[in-house]
Amino acid sequence: MKRAALVFGCLVGLGATNLFAASIVQTLSFGPANTDITDLASAQTFNFFGSFPAAATNHLTSVTLEVLINETITALSIHNAAAGSATFSYTSPAFYGINGTAPSADVTDLANAISAPVLLFSTGLRTIPAGVTVPFIPPGSANVNTDTGVINAVSLSPYNAVGTFTLSYDTLTGESFVGGGGNVTAQQSTVSSGTYTVTYNFAPNVGIPEPATMTLLGSALLGLAIVRRKRIVR
Repeated sequence: MKRAALVFGCLVGLGATNLFAASIVQTLSFGPANTDITDLASAQTFNFFGSFPAAATNHLTSVTLEVLINETITALSIHNAAAGSATFSYTSPAFYGINGTAPSADVTDLANAISAPVLLFSTGLRTIPAGVTVPFIPPGSANVNTDTGVINAVSLSPYNAVGTFTLSYDTLTGESFVGGGGNVTAQQSTVSSGTYTVTYNFAPNVGIPEPATMTLLGSALLGLAIVRRKRIVR
């Protein structure tokens, strides 16, 4: 029974070797740059899996796409130009769009995975005296907001192509007052940066033996031959 277990262990090792998997990770970044950002400016170029040497002897098991967007208010001041005090609430939302020449179904899913709109900042209900400017985010400080979208590719087939595709994003930053009688104004500076990551997970094609696989196979067959010979001698 012990000899049989040893041989079985060799055969299990053989199967595990065939299931060896690996990944190719491409990470590219854009910015920071003053908003609003256009998709043309933020576009980054990625290689399809078929462009890598690994594609010759391996097949894709999954493709993951990720976009991380940072929107940072670097300065914000609000001025009351009225003759008297002004009560108001100020909010700054941001809208994001995902674009590019990646497979269209994946671009759509990635866009849906990003939250929109994102609330960058809100003063709440505030009152400012006449002629006063209040620095809500003084220069040199920052109010950082991060949004991430991650998806698995709808289909692996398009990524087996040879060539490149792009991913990009655009932003639309808003400013909105409630109250204030039209006498309050905001001076806001905002920058944005983005990081894109494309991950190819792959495994060896069936029927292509590796050196380690052949070694294990030889050991397993030799073990079986020794066991069989000893049984015959006895």
